[in-house]
Amino acid sequence: MRQPEPKETFDRYFPASLTQYCQNLWLQYPFRFKIARHRRSRLGDYRYSKESGHEISVNGTLNPYAFAFTYLHEVAHLLTQQERNHWPVGKRKPVFRPHGPEWKRHFRELMQPLLGTEAFPLPLRTALERHMRNPSASSGADPALVAAFRAFDSVRNDNKMLLSDLKHGDTFHLNGRTFVKETTRRTRALCLELKSRRKYTVSEAAWVERAGDAP
Repeated sequence: MRQPEPKETFDRYFPASLTQYCQNLWLQYPFRFKIARHRRSRLGDYRYSKESGHEISVNGTLNPYAFAFTYLHEVAHLLTQQERNHWPVGKRKPVFRPHGPEWKRHFRELMQPLLGTEAFPLPLRTALERHMRNPSASSGADPALVAAFRAFDSVRNDNKMLLSDLKHGDTFHLNGRTFVKETTRRTRALCLELKSRRKYTVSEAAWVERAGDAP
């Protein structure tokens, strides 16, 4: 993980329509900003300590719009922490849940100036407006938003699809293993791994590779 020069970072990783807005946030709320390599378990990260202050990292492998969205997600964490830090003296500080009401409020406030503009392309903006009604801890939990972001990936594998696009009984490959999709439970699907015959729940927003018909 490296920390490039600020101008290099904002010019390289953000879409032109969002560069100035996102850079202004960095100037207004100073934090260490790092570009991370691909991380399977997370797209971005926020950390805070009294000794080192605020730090945000975002995966540099994301397309510009997904990168900016993740960045704003993490800045919302920073604002939530600042709200707690500035709690009135003499009053007991509350415990804010990582993606609780306070974070959702800050995230909406950051996104609100952008959604009524052309900062995001129209199809993506529509998905974002729907998502921001009740933003979740991970954009991966919203299949429609994942699909909207994918349209802007510079490198696409058309053999990949969302698990939500498969029907019950379809087989697919995920992380080197083969599964059969059985039933859907809200945002997750119960899937049978063919080799072990064990069942797992998999996010409907997971990218999978379709296989042949189940044996």
